[in-house]
Amino acid sequence: MRRKSFTKSALVFLVFAIVFSFRNIVNNQSQFGVMTLVLFLIGGIIYAIPITFVSIEFNSIKKLRNNEAGLGGWCIYSLGEKNGFIASWSSYFANVFFFATLAPFAVISVSFVIMGNNGFDILASQLVAKGISENNATRYSTMLLSLFAILLFWFTTYLSKKGPNWIKHVTNIGGMASLFLGLIFVVVGLCISLPIVYKQVSHSWSWEFFNPLNEHFFKGNTWAFMSALPWVFFAYNGIETIAVFQKDLKGDHKAFKVAAILGNVFTIIIMVLCGLTMSLVIDQDLLQKWGMSNSYYRVFPALLNLDPATSVWGQIILRLTALIFAVNTFGALAFWTVGPAKVFYSENPKQATGKWLSKLDHNGIPTNALNFQFITVVVLLVLVGTTTEGKPGEGTSDFLVTITQATTSLAIVPFLYLFVGYIRIRLKDKVEIEMCFIKNKYVAIGFAVMIIAILGMALFFGVIPSPQSWEENWKSSLISLTLSFLGTVVSMAFAYFMWYWNVDRKQKKFSSTTKGKEKSVSTRT
Repeated sequence: MRRKSFTKSALVFLVFAIVFSFRNIVNNQSQFGVMTLVLFLIGGIIYAIPITFVSIEFNSIKKLRNNEAGLGGWCIYSLGEKNGFIASWSSYFANVFFFATLAPFAVISVSFVIMGNNGFDILASQLVAKGISENNATRYSTMLLSLFAILLFWFTTYLSKKGPNWIKHVTNIGGMASLFLGLIFVVVGLCISLPIVYKQVSHSWSWEFFNPLNEHFFKGNTWAFMSALPWVFFAYNGIETIAVFQKDLKGDHKAFKVAAILGNVFTIIIMVLCGLTMSLVIDQDLLQKWGMSNSYYRVFPALLNLDPATSVWGQIILRLTALIFAVNTFGALAFWTVGPAKVFYSENPKQATGKWLSKLDHNGIPTNALNFQFITVVVLLVLVGTTTEGKPGEGTSDFLVTITQATTSLAIVPFLYLFVGYIRIRLKDKVEIEMCFIKNKYVAIGFAVMIIAILGMALFFGVIPSPQSWEENWKSSLISLTLSFLGTVVSMAFAYFMWYWNVDRKQKKFSSTTKGKEKSVSTRT
């Protein structure tokens, strides 16, 4: 019998540890400014909590008691093998795009550790000083960033194939350090910005910045604001995995329900506090000036009112922060390179992806699939690296924003399948669900439909750049559209094609062959 090892408090912290990422706090702060704390609250209510409830209900279905596959297994049960496979594929492919954000972030972190600055932005400025145009200088620097990111991803792919045990230790150390880094920022930031020392509060803390279309961020562009909403939802990704720990909690279903709700509430509060802290302490204009690629490291010296350019302690804090992020990101990259692929190719029908992709080595690692991942990430990094243009100092941020936009949009797709599957389950009266958060099935279905509409709207605006963006820079908009189109439409079409070619086509062929033999036998008779 499975040993129940989790207490309620342990599960609450586990929810927080799975979801919380300081990177996501900075990402959203650089996009939305002060509005981040409001959006984290709204995102938690309309996205994180419903996903947790739906995941727990799926996991409490009696026929799925022994299922620990998560979203893929739930969708197979509710939508059938084909659509379950597609949902699982969309989740897996979103992770492939995620690699393309992790690798360059790790490289930039190493640059800050070594140089105390973003070496790629410095390179672009130096090239401009030598007479090279701004667009070409930026392109050369992002191409170099892409090259280093590709080399790093190749290295982690190589290590993942070998399955070294030490990777989990790097991941654990870096992950915990990054987690506490975020908590330290919240505690210190709130202490500094208390009313007693009001002079420390950023001048940008005003009602003007609560307008999502203010001049500092979206400048009245409603479409651009809507296109960034997937970033808020992405900040809560991973929340659905909490359901698989249901069997490990001491106590009954009610205890798990309480712990899951408390975990969600605690995580949302911390996310909102992070947004509040950064809004109170850090000038929003500074975040815009630094850009997404530099803000991760510069917020900590700025929190203590230290300038890394003139302060030794500022430099130490800057480099230490970068070192923690570098270790954490390398560990995360090593884990995510093999983890999702191993789950996807081992738990989905082998015939769906074909023999070559689903081939496993003696460690259960799909080595050919890792090669496929690597090629896909190379294409993404080369595409963005060779097409990024703009002012020196902004290239690496534009690089990360472009890839992150495509990643966050694609991450919505599997949850559309999840909620559609949930609706189908609640429509069936014969399905035995041990833990229902909303007893009335029509009310539950109504909420699910509303969330599908919200996610669908966010996906639409996230994939297609705004008309104003096309007017300002049609090349950048075209690249964003290409990446998002590649991540959603093309990847999903490829999944459907794989299923048709490897499953439907062969089944039809087998069926027609069987019928032909039966006719031949009956004729002879």
